Amino acid sequence: MAATDILVGQAVLHGIQNDGTAISVTKYATFIMTKISAQHMFELKKVKNELDFTTAGVSVDETADITIDLTISGGPSGTRATAAATAVFPAPLSKITLSHVKIQTSFETSNNTSGAAGTKIFDGDYSYEGGTTIDLNQSDFAKLTGIKLKKYADSAQNTSMTTPIVG
Repeated sequence: MAATDILVGQAVLHGIQNDGTAISVTKYATFIMTKISAQHMFELKKVKNELDFTTAGVSVDETADITIDLTISGGPSGTRATAAATAVFPAPLSKITLSHVKIQTSFETSNNTSGAAGTKIFDGDYSYEGGTTIDLNQSDFAKLTGIKLKKYADSAQNTSMTTPIVG
């Protein structure tokens, strides 16, 4: 039997949790996720009047920008060599899929063409946007940090931006 949290007082969320199935990140077969964060982004366009006061605004190109930090791991039955093999940078603009993150807030946007109430923030297909650092530290574990991923709120746009062009 695995050790579990014991919660008292108010219901809170502690740490990174999965939905009952281990979190997966394509491109990385084994890892220990130490941080995942989402930032809600959009481009804001404004219309100003003759006094330079904003009179209207519109948001376009809504995205969730995700940053992930992973401790390099070879998995439960792996070796140091299999752990070292996971220390790789993804190819630029490659598609990376996240799945089984427990917290799934959503975009609530008029640009969502899927017909659903919203697009999940964490699970789904992302475009790799660079920024990854391989951190080696004398007194800590080897890590991949700052893995930047982008998912577009508009489902058709997200499919287009995560599909490679061939030819």
